[in-house]
Amino acid sequence: MCYVRISVTNLRELPERVIQLVLEKAAAGEPEVVRKGAGILGLREVASLPGWPEPDRRMKPLSDRTVARARAHVLRGAKSVGLPSVYTGFKRNREARFKLSEGPAPDFAPLLTTCLDAALSQALAEAIAHVHSPLTRKRKHRVAGEVVRIDLYPGDDGRALLEKANQFLLTEISLWLLARDGGFEGATPYAVRYEAARYLWSPRIAGSAFCLRCGEPIHYRRASRTAPGAEARPAPVCAACIRGGSLDWPAHAIVPEVRGTWWLRCLAQGCTNAFIGRAQARRCPTCRLSRRAAGNRTPLDQMPNE
Repeated sequence: MCYVRISVTNLRELPERVIQLVLEKAAAGEPEVVRKGAGILGLREVASLPGWPEPDRRMKPLSDRTVARARAHVLRGAKSVGLPSVYTGFKRNREARFKLSEGPAPDFAPLLTTCLDAALSQALAEAIAHVHSPLTRKRKHRVAGEVVRIDLYPGDDGRALLEKANQFLLTEISLWLLARDGGFEGATPYAVRYEAARYLWSPRIAGSAFCLRCGEPIHYRRASRTAPGAEARPAPVCAACIRGGSLDWPAHAIVPEVRGTWWLRCLAQGCTNAFIGRAQARRCPTCRLSRRAAGNRTPLDQMPNE
């Protein structure tokens, strides 16, 4: 699970009577009270993306360094295209001005929360709490001796929430593109792609996301098909990666890099290096056979799962 740093109180730290009061308001049909309570009581754990492993936490320092490099190029990119602010499309905070800040940032929107005005970050926190709060999204509650699930945003209301949350992801994508305009070279880290899709995207909407395989932006024009026999879209993957046939993870892969390459674990015995290479690569540049005499070649470990 990705833990979100927002100004909410942990559910376990709240007095039992406060929790009970909010639940009573839910049962009494006072949705606004519960919706506000969602921002107090925090988030539920969000399900993983089918077919895609969660980010390897050992790659977190590398991911953070990549985000820091991109952040340094955002203002350069904005200056190169004469952009004083970012248009968000919201009625409130319609335009967000650039304001760099330091400190930890959630993986699902690291540039948005550290490159733009704090008001937009707070709006993002509220949207995330509404979409993923245990009190608004099918929380179990006992009514008249029976356990029922309360969802204050069913059907179209739920999709509207997801669409609003996805608008923040569209802003995050635009900041990564600005960083490229400012000279940033590299891919959006897999942790950012994955957590952004998990928290700010859903196959139920026609929205935007990073391709999990290559990191390029995807802008879907329609929601995933739900009819029996229709091809589902459980996770965002661009058409080029699907056609390229490079979706099968190598056994020694850690995370995807860009189309055609991966972050891989070196299989030379005694080596713990991670390196970028194609699926068939077995050794990091330091251990590569071409750089060692035949008598000094390090044996390979057995391929995982073999």
